[in-house]
Amino acid sequence: MYSISYNDFSLADIELRNMVGDTSATFPRLLVQFRCHVRPPRAEGDNKVTWFVRDVRGHLRASVHENWLLGNLVTTDTSVPFMITTSDRSELTITLACDLDPGRLAVAERCRAKHPERDFPYSFKLIFFIDGPYGPRAHSCDIVGHFPQSEWLKVLKAMGKGRYLSVEIPMPSLPEEEKWKEAMQRLQQARHNFDDGHYDTSVSCSRSALDLAANAMGEPEFVGQAWDKALGGVDHADKREALKQLFQGLRALGNLGPHPVKGKKASFDPNKLPVSFSRDEAEFVLQQTAVTLAFIGNVLASPERA
Repeated sequence: MYSISYNDFSLADIELRNMVGDTSATFPRLLVQFRCHVRPPRAEGDNKVTWFVRDVRGHLRASVHENWLLGNLVTTDTSVPFMITTSDRSELTITLACDLDPGRLAVAERCRAKHPERDFPYSFKLIFFIDGPYGPRAHSCDIVGHFPQSEWLKVLKAMGKGRYLSVEIPMPSLPEEEKWKEAMQRLQQARHNFDDGHYDTSVSCSRSALDLAANAMGEPEFVGQAWDKALGGVDHADKREALKQLFQGLRALGNLGPHPVKGKKASFDPNKLPVSFSRDEAEFVLQQTAVTLAFIGNVLASPERA
């Protein structure tokens, strides 16, 4: 709990209540709600003192240690201005907005990736502009802490972070059509894991979706012969080779994450531990996997291959 003061008078205590994404904005806008417990000093005798909080401003920084500035905070509703009197013992909510962009969100995610629990580390600087018996004053306070990962993921989703490309994936006629359907289901699992913040699992599911697509073409893994079958309709050798390298790189990226090996006991070389993926990296793998499967599906469904 943090204090709002005017000269030597403690007027109220303030704490973070919640952070939400503004779903009505056409750009990433973070709404920050603060709970304000008004507890001004009692007047002596019949003297009644009034303080007028005419504005609240501030800024948000990500990570207490790196102290990276994300944006300014401004009022958005009718909760400010407000009055405080010596007889007031109320509670109110102050809502401030912080306009962001993809670059600033990426900074926030890099900070969050360093937190042991993947929580969002925040540092708010609030400035209260107060008119009182001794004239106008400005009081500042710092509010620091960690916002839980589960709640921060809801904020990102509301702000549009992680919205997906609209990709139409056809259902071509293949030797093992059920495996193609399983590949689509595994891709959906990758998306759900991404939304839930399980980025390593999302990457593993994306890699598995590629292998299931290869199974649908009669191949055990998304390597070698599977690439040749998927690219058989591409009309130029250089294009086929470049696309094959893209496929190879995408699958190699997915292979860096942890995944079970059938029939083998799990053991790790200390110099080659499974790689952990950030949100942006998992999003890249997920979207590239969806685009790759759409490309392969369109190639295999082409009338020229019938």
